[in-house]
Amino acid sequence: MTKFHALLMLSVLLVLVRGDWSFGQTTQPESPVVPTTVPDQAPPPSTVEESQRREDRRQRRRRQREQSSLSGVEIVQNVVYGEAENRNGTSIELLMDVAVPRRSDQKSLPAVIYVHGGGFRSGSKEQGGRFIESLARSGYFAASINYRLVGVAPYPAAVFDVKQAVRFIRENASSLGIDPNRIGIIGVSAGAHLASLIGTSSDAEVFEAGEETSSAVACVVAIAGTSDLTTFALQRRPRRGSGQWIEAPESEYEGLLRQASPLTYVSEDDPPYLLLHGTADEVVPVAQSEGFAKALRSKNVEVALVTIEGAGHGFKPDSMLMPTAEFLDAKLGGNLVIFAEQETNVPLRQQNGERPRRQGSNEQPSRTPFVP
Repeated sequence: MTKFHALLMLSVLLVLVRGDWSFGQTTQPESPVVPTTVPDQAPPPSTVEESQRREDRRQRRRRQREQSSLSGVEIVQNVVYGEAENRNGTSIELLMDVAVPRRSDQKSLPAVIYVHGGGFRSGSKEQGGRFIESLARSGYFAASINYRLVGVAPYPAAVFDVKQAVRFIRENASSLGIDPNRIGIIGVSAGAHLASLIGTSSDAEVFEAGEETSSAVACVVAIAGTSDLTTFALQRRPRRGSGQWIEAPESEYEGLLRQASPLTYVSEDDPPYLLLHGTADEVVPVAQSEGFAKALRSKNVEVALVTIEGAGHGFKPDSMLMPTAEFLDAKLGGNLVIFAEQETNVPLRQQNGERPRRQGSNEQPSRTPFVP
């Protein structure tokens, strides 16, 4: 992408944030975008089911566009936040989808970056589409990002990409109407690992050498993520997840596991953390979050661990929505709690099935668990 095109995209975003235009765009569905045209002839029997799925996705996108328009949210897709290289040395664009509340005032917005999961092997920014729209409806500038998966480039590529997304938002905070001191990050599974690593490693020379703009964030939400890859590799399928992400000779492998672990960089100046984890998670043991919380507390870092009783790796969104909303609003100053209350309808502790259990925070109790 040329500098002209990058500046043009930033200009479009600036106009969008100020509320002067209405693009009528919306989030993408969870599945990849498909062609909008349908062949004239009837598809072969073997493709009828796929054609129906495509039509269903088109209808879902149409409904989402209508809902976004009514909710006062603007979506800009495929914003280039940086450039990087793939395994072959070919330059590729790093993309994010952005959701912004339509507004008339000039008050700076808090920002949240969503980092998708997928074991570092799969997933895309589209997975965060609904969530960033909810954030924008609640007064946040929200972005869901792509990062280089292991098929494109192994560790540490994804780490550099997520840090670049933070820097992109901070560097353009003034033109985008964002408060550069109120940037939070939330990740799920592999995305939770990356989000946690961003939180602890903003001063780590191995990731920060030569960078002028800070990659520090104001708070971190990590959902079902790893924190200590050395322990994880010993206990849980050593070549799945971290093993595929990190490519190195056996003699260097253990050292890189430590280097890539959020636990390695825990220090007193780390941002507040909210850790959510299912107690029956068979992919990433809950001990990963428990150990991370203990390490953060040992450095007097503000942390709250919420475990979901009986939940596996993919627990229901309702189980994490209210704790996440309370935390982000307390740390960044949005209004996600109001949206969460509308979505859940009843207090989380009264819902059937999965039950959250708060396991300590070194904050003093007050009106909500996350307000100091």
